[in-house]
Amino acid sequence: MAKFILSEQAVTDVDMVHAHITVDNPEAADRVEEAIFDSFELLARNPALGRRRQFRRHQNIRSWVVTEFTNYLIFYRELTNGSGVEIVRVLHGARDLDALFAE
Repeated sequence: MAKFILSEQAVTDVDMVHAHITVDNPEAADRVEEAIFDSFELLARNPALGRRRQFRRHQNIRSWVVTEFTNYLIFYRELTNGSGVEIVRVLHGARDLDALFAE
């Protein structure tokens, strides 16, 4: 069975997204979080779905737009044994992605 593994940064990212939205609309925050986790499961089963990305310090990264909430992007890589994906980051698309991935 395909699985997804969350990096520590991805856990923080999801928590921050949820907390930010909760300020204005707790129910919407739960819906966004659920859509993000649904996308994780989809990507675990179909790791080649996302778009290949090129970042200087991060290799073999793909991105996927959260289907129901297209402002959010999931950055991930396929696990080497083919059993799923590692979720690297979950970010709002308006952020400076090149700067974030230069770290």
